[in-house]
Amino acid sequence: HLENRRQVPASRYPRHYGPRAPSFSRATLAAGGAGAALFVSGTASIVGHETVHAGVLEAQIDETLRNLDAVIDEARRLASWRIPALCGFAQVKIYLRHAGQLGVARERLSGALPRASATIYLEAEICRTDLLVEIEGVAPADKRSFVEDLSLLDASALSEEIERVDCGIETGIEIECP
Repeated sequence: HLENRRQVPASRYPRHYGPRAPSFSRATLAAGGAGAALFVSGTASIVGHETVHAGVLEAQIDETLRNLDAVIDEARRLASWRIPALCGFAQVKIYLRHAGQLGVARERLSGALPRASATIYLEAEICRTDLLVEIEGVAPADKRSFVEDLSLLDASALSEEIERVDCGIETGIEIECP
């Protein structure tokens, strides 16, 4: 499991977040040859343990990208394979608190996610009420195999799930084969 040098480890969060510290990792490096991957957990605009830029989506996106860069840097330090920048991830999910902010989010993230194979925007409740966006992603060691392993059945199941939970947010999935 990996931590983010810009954030307090979840196990050391102050008590005002709850009676017990949360239990999660910022990211996980899974070893295993062709199955090796970096899984980055939902990352948001948090520095230390505090939300920054409350209520300002563009600033929260920028801070979230800085946090993602810090986690990716830590993964690069430890991995035995080349970890790409966020734009080279095989899958990225962007959770938005408000569906009406989709256009702003897409515009702000367009430079960071131009080559992500599967980019999904979802409207969702985010862990803190003052957070407007959270981003997670997967960077497999073998991106081509990861994308090829996505079967039509997987795509159909994903499409059905998106339709089931869709609350009016426009959802797009873009696939690019490396």
